[in-house]
Amino acid sequence: MAHIKSMLYTQVGKPRMYINKLVKERLLIDQNINTKENKNSLNQSIKDMDRLMKALKDGDKELELHGTEDRKILEKLSISQKIWEEVKSLASKKQLSKKEWDKLIKENEEFIKAQTEVVKLTRASNDN
Repeated sequence: MAHIKSMLYTQVGKPRMYINKLVKERLLIDQNINTKENKNSLNQSIKDMDRLMKALKDGDKELELHGTEDRKILEKLSISQKIWEEVKSLASKKQLSKKEWDKLIKENEEFIKAQTEVVKLTRASNDN
């Protein structure tokens, strides 16, 4: 049982890692560093993040996530999802202005805060 819980906590915490990875890839693209490789990596990160965000809510057998029906967790996931959609929109743009970069960084921080709440609620829900 402890192994299952630790896997769940790892999966629930992954979006925080993905969002940082995605912003880094976007920065490298804008700096013309391994542009083709980083564009491919960014696109894959977006796909992985979309799948993971859906799996946290609805479940995904391959990712070994069962989803949740916990109202508090779903509310926080909804907040995270809205922030994620904004981050994805910005990260997918061909060119970002300074103002858009500032917004991307702010949304990244907000996403991490929101997703940390999801992790805390998931732990509390599964520790009872």
